[in-house]
Amino acid sequence: MAAPAPARMTGDVPAGVAQIADEAVVELAARLTIAGGGPGATPWLVTKGGADLDRGDLDRGELLGPAHRWPAYCGSALLTATAVLRLVAEGRIALDSPVND
Repeated sequence: MAAPAPARMTGDVPAGVAQIADEAVVELAARLTIAGGGPGATPWLVTKGGADLDRGDLDRGELLGPAHRWPAYCGSALLTATAVLRLVAEGRIALDSPVND
């Protein structure tokens, strides 16, 4: 198994998040950004891997950071999926319900 890509962390990152990020990057061989926080909490951020998407390696060159931009579809799909799954968990919708409902 390859060594984890370098990380940048800001804020009070919860215990275990850095390890989860390490494992995900190694398993998926991808760059990663995980962010969180809540009402009254200090926002936190973990980024893993290199910022240059044209390079094949994940851990060389400039490290990915909070100022780097992602294509809009990268975040919007995750946001939509998270919102839908939260509604399912609350029992407000079902995954097999028609979209227009």
